[in-house]
Amino acid sequence: MKLSVPLGKALNGDRSFIFSISELDCYQAWRASPQYAGIHITPLPLGCAQTAVRAWAYLAGDYAHWNLVVSTLNPNCEFKPLKDALLNTSVSIHHGGLTTTISCLLAGIPQLILPRYLEQQLNAFSLVGLGVAQMVISPTWENLLMAQAQTYALTEKAKQLAERFSRWNQNPIDTIVESCFQLIA
Repeated sequence: MKLSVPLGKALNGDRSFIFSISELDCYQAWRASPQYAGIHITPLPLGCAQTAVRAWAYLAGDYAHWNLVVSTLNPNCEFKPLKDALLNTSVSIHHGGLTTTISCLLAGIPQLILPRYLEQQLNAFSLVGLGVAQMVISPTWENLLMAQAQTYALTEKAKQLAERFSRWNQNPIDTIVESCFQLIA
């Protein structure tokens, strides 16, 4: 059977959802009518970042610079649910995956991003542009310490944006169900 339309058009529905926040969508300028849906299963408490200096890192075990990052910055590397891990955290060190990125953004925690892949690098560029993160591509002892110091200086901006973005701390099901009702009405 041969399709008379391109596959992408044949599979295109009446509505689609972007599971991100608009401020991190690198394709936003090309979207006709984007419908964003928050992606958080457990809402994060606003302002869970504290003034105490406590870095938390979520890095892949096979990350080539893992030992350098941990020995230089001495972060807490305990893996727990994000709402617990981010409590009392003043800076988050991670690769820039979407869930961790948005969670830290909504919690008001400045971020030090060590991207491994393009998606993570795009998230990092967006966060740096928002003024809430530093990015290090090729870590050295010197640039890690410099980036961490600069990241702590972004705390107030991170807290302000968390307040502004609090609308994204939602259950996406509500947005999706409401949109589906609009289609059948």
